Amino acid sequence: MAGFPTAPPSLSNGDPAPFWGALENNIIAGLEESIASLYFRCYGWDDNAISSEIWRDVEWTIGDFAIFYDCPEAEAAWETFVKDYLSQNPIERSPEWREITIELQRVLGDVDRLQDYTNMHPADQVEKGFWTREDHWIAYILRMINYRSIIYHAGPEDLGDFEHRVWAYAFSFGADNPFYRQWDASDKWCAMYLLYAKLSFLRDSYTVKYLLDNPHIPVPEGGIHPVVTDEVRRREVEEAEQRMQDWINFRNNLTGENYLRRPPPWYRRLWYRPMWFPPQDGQQNNQ
Repeated sequence: MAGFPTAPPSLSNGDPAPFWGALENNIIAGLEESIASLYFRCYGWDDNAISSEIWRDVEWTIGDFAIFYDCPEAEAAWETFVKDYLSQNPIERSPEWREITIELQRVLGDVDRLQDYTNMHPADQVEKGFWTREDHWIAYILRMINYRSIIYHAGPEDLGDFEHRVWAYAFSFGADNPFYRQWDASDKWCAMYLLYAKLSFLRDSYTVKYLLDNPHIPVPEGGIHPVVTDEVRRREVEEAEQRMQDWINFRNNLTGENYLRRPPPWYRRLWYRPMWFPPQDGQQNNQ
């Protein structure tokens, strides 16, 4: 009987180029074009999100998304997130996207409370005392989704200078850009995942800076985002190197103290050297 094969058997000897080559080319092309749908299907797809029966690939790119949400409203939403939640829980584990989608469905199904999450009510009229971690994340996401509605549901006279420029672009040079067309459920779910990813990045950067500024703060084990884990690992390496250096210094100091306690070499030579005394009367000096 022949020996065991070292590679999985295949008719083309492990090189199914006609099939895999075409699939790989599609993936590479999608990545090069930064198609948002590809990222959602890879990382954001969840049973609690959009149904596969109504999903369609969106036509806009991550670049379109990033430019649109580089705006004063996004900065204001981030500041609210920090003030209401992150400053009080700087090292708490971030929710997973699945946890967000479950709570998103709950919030989207409660019309009476939905406006509390979209910045439609004044802040002093929204009771956040009972909000969970997920509530604060969802408030950021839905506030940003609602912000985009200014393109179609607000008049130019109601907009500030920056928003007015966004509105003017959407109906002029941006008219051919798929990002500025009417959105359906696919567009919104894709954008909500990317907003979750953006907030995760901002939160990680905040937490890493917090750990650097407060090295005495103990970091909980488990459930830490990889970005924070890298910082924790770096700190552990530094502490291990410091402990090793402390031990080397201690050993060197101990060796030096023992050396100082011993007689110097010239004294030891005199101490062990046979001494010669002149013979006394009636004695001989043994040499």
